[in-house]
Amino acid sequence: MGPPVNRLYLGDNLAILRSQTPDASVDLIYLDPPFNSGKAYRISPEEGDMAVGIAAFRDTWKWDDAAKSIFRELIDSGPEKVVKSLQAFRDILGECGMMAYITFVAPRLIELRRVLRSTGSIYLHCDPIASHYLKLLMDSVFDRKNFLNEIVWSYDAGGRSKRRFGRKHDVILLYARSKDYYFDGDAVRIEMKAGKSSFGGRLCVDDTGRKFREVWGTGRKKLYRYYLDAGKIPEDVWHIPSIQSQDGERVGYPTQKPEALLSRIIEASSKPGDTVLDPFCGSGTTLVVAERLKRNWIGIDTSEHAIALARDRIEREFGATRTRN
Repeated sequence: MGPPVNRLYLGDNLAILRSQTPDASVDLIYLDPPFNSGKAYRISPEEGDMAVGIAAFRDTWKWDDAAKSIFRELIDSGPEKVVKSLQAFRDILGECGMMAYITFVAPRLIELRRVLRSTGSIYLHCDPIASHYLKLLMDSVFDRKNFLNEIVWSYDAGGRSKRRFGRKHDVILLYARSKDYYFDGDAVRIEMKAGKSSFGGRLCVDDTGRKFREVWGTGRKKLYRYYLDAGKIPEDVWHIPSIQSQDGERVGYPTQKPEALLSRIIEASSKPGDTVLDPFCGSGTTLVVAERLKRNWIGIDTSEHAIALARDRIEREFGATRTRN
């Protein structure tokens, strides 16, 4: 039995995952949780100033009584590898905000592994502030042998500094549930330019006028042809513009991600009719793209305003019958 699909849930995703989502019922998970940035985010009015908008969420963490309680619960009953990881993190970090953040994420990753089908994948979106800790945590939950990629999403906006190199990328950690995971690289092929190619090799033209690159395989044992008009499967560095104030898809949500980013993820790691879960769905970009690509979807968020924004986007584009609470 699968979970109810095309659903928006308002509330704590940990409780909702435990009560509403059966084992092995989801095909793809994308999560863009708080980054431990230390900031408070607001939903900005259209063409307005973010500072005077509606509160979206606060991305600040403290090692308080709530964090201590969750930590003790995980140490008492969590999976062995997760317990060892959390104990090591506490020895290294001590009792601090980063430790509280890791303690917040850990039980949610455990539940997300439970609901993911054996053919499923999970994409965890983060930034360099915590990506190294989260990768170790993902190793302990999903097993390091199921790690597939550390995707670098690079963009041009923001990140300028005179005291360091500009920070212009996020990290997306891709893990499979098992060796039987689904992946369709052909579904997300991108243009390959004649003058620039990661394949290298000699640029040639066949008898029909099609351009290709001629590349020797390992040890020069075989000569391969890569046709430029067929495109190529993307590497693990993705150059996709971030949302700007003038973009038509912008809805004013402070951490909104571009639809092109979610399209690549959903098309590569799911099929039409599969179920896509976003447990920190924010303004609903994952859900909008999943619906457009004929996937089922489940979205969860603690913000009433985010859920209302996501519902409005989906119903405006696809009709009121597509969302349920």
